[in-house]
Amino acid sequence: MNEKRAAIEKHHPVLTIAEQCALLGINRSSYYYQEKGMDAETEKLMKLLDKHYTNYPHEGKIKRALWLSEQVGYSVGKKHVSHLMQEMGLKTVYPKPNISVPDKAHAIYPYLLRDTEIVLPNQVWSTDITYGAPSLWNYRI
Repeated sequence: MNEKRAAIEKHHPVLTIAEQCALLGINRSSYYYQEKGMDAETEKLMKLLDKHYTNYPHEGKIKRALWLSEQVGYSVGKKHVSHLMQEMGLKTVYPKPNISVPDKAHAIYPYLLRDTEIVLPNQVWSTDITYGAPSLWNYRI
């Protein structure tokens, strides 16, 4: 995009800026767009927020807003903190819902010993297959 913007001549003898933009396939507003820089105050808030997030990643935007307000000496709103966190790519670390819900594609194996009364030693053997080890089931019924 920057290369296309650089190719446009402000004082072209024949083509206007709008015509040059149309030929290059960019919007005229894209040619005139100038990115706003970040002001020093926002940069200061982001640095403080990053420092606080490193130490307390589990705290939410309300506690962060209160902490930031204490640090800078004026009120910082939770919406502003939320926006800054979004800009920085930070997310509060907390247990998400439905963590223990199994995948629908996951196979559910039946419990084969439900109606079996175990009364003798070595009547039933099993192994743990939690980590993908080859399963070995030896039932002596």
